[in-house]
Amino acid sequence: MDADGYFGIPSSEGFRAATRLRWVHTSAVGLNGVPKKVPELIDSDVVLTNSKGPNAEPMADHVFAAILTITLRIHELWEEQKQREWTRPYGGQLIEVAGSTIGILGFWDIGRSVARRAHGFGMEVYAVDKRPPPPWYPFPGVRAVWPRIVSTTCWS
Repeated sequence: MDADGYFGIPSSEGFRAATRLRWVHTSAVGLNGVPKKVPELIDSDVVLTNSKGPNAEPMADHVFAAILTITLRIHELWEEQKQREWTRPYGGQLIEVAGSTIGILGFWDIGRSVARRAHGFGMEVYAVDKRPPPPWYPFPGVRAVWPRIVSTTCWS
């Protein structure tokens, strides 16, 4: 590989062979897995960047698609539709999303996008993040953002 930039995550062999490489960009939100796959990158001068922002809205949509599929039992309804049978009594078996509480772990781009949707659905929103926003920066519809607490206490 003889390039200045690389899009994706190169193999360790490819990274070592790249003599001109100065920049690696991945479309992933996080970079956690990159050092494990390419440990040589850690001590190199190659710049590593990611695509943090563009994934937030589609991921939040995906989260809500999953929430609605489970709470409204959409998968069961689709199966009945395929069979042309409507035998299940759904009264009392569906979960009302409005008035439910959602906990969001990680409150940056994706977490905030999920919070906006949850608020729009009438849910109570709480979040946990190791770097919560300052209290003077309220986020509409979010009741609280708590810091991550690391404890050595084990509850039984």
